Amino acid sequence: MKPLESEANVSLTSFRRNGTPVSTPVWIVGWEGRNYVNTAADSFKVKRIRSNPAVRLAPCTMRGKITGQWSGGRAGIVNDPAVIASVGRAMRAKYGWTVALTPLLGLLFRRFRERVILEITLDP
Repeated sequence: MKPLESEANVSLTSFRRNGTPVSTPVWIVGWEGRNYVNTAADSFKVKRIRSNPAVRLAPCTMRGKITGQWSGGRAGIVNDPAVIASVGRAMRAKYGWTVALTPLLGLLFRRFRERVILEITLDP
């Protein structure tokens, strides 16, 4: 089984307060032995993770069709500027400048959205 950080897309499942799972396909990058996801700061997945850090991850297609095994873990928001910068460089190295263009393309359709980095620690 390939490590999750080598996958192009993973399904990130976070949980509502009532326990209902909600899955979203996201890009993932590994850096210094940890997994990171870049997302909008005001997204519902961030709100769910703030109230319940338990998550599940599985490899998936760009549209979210699961292609591998689920792994459990915990997610948290990264506040260290050095880690944020390093993860941003790792994201650009893996996905190209598409990562940098994503927030800019959002300006065409909606307001600019602040981004956050989620650190995901997988269960052993």
